Amino acid sequence: MKTILLSAIALLPFLVSAQTISINEFYRKYKQSNDENTHLTVPGWVVKLGVGIAKTQAENEEEKKLFNLGKKIGKLRVLAFEDSNPVSKKDLDRLREGVRKERFEDLVMVREEGTHVNLMIREKKEKIKNLLILVSEEDSFTLVSLKTKLKYEEIEEFINKAISEDGAPLEVKL
Repeated sequence: MKTILLSAIALLPFLVSAQTISINEFYRKYKQSNDENTHLTVPGWVVKLGVGIAKTQAENEEEKKLFNLGKKIGKLRVLAFEDSNPVSKKDLDRLREGVRKERFEDLVMVREEGTHVNLMIREKKEKIKNLLILVSEEDSFTLVSLKTKLKYEEIEEFINKAISEDGAPLEVKL
């Protein structure tokens, strides 16, 4: 019994580090900051249920493939401010640094005329386990956090399919 207890205590730091502590703290702080925000957390089973229902209404194979991607999405969190941006630059920088310490990597970063977009991922065994999207503008802010089991090839295929429908001759490789 003592061995089991010591083993559990020894594993505790690894279990804690697997969670997105920085995102959780940021989300909790700002979801209660004022009434002008939209925040929601959707458990993975609800996402999968919704995707399963939507897939039955798919009109073609491409839509069905898209819904198959949706089945690899777990917990979904959204925090959005539409008419204001109460998120301080200091808090946003702290969030970015915190998730980097939790093994997130920048996938895409765009800065253009007061708009900052970050797409960050945490991967394990060639699968994207977490996806974080941050969009910060002067008058709005959006955070989207997803737990996933997506492979790069699946995302590449989806992006290339979407681009080819627009007629652009660009091929994306991740």
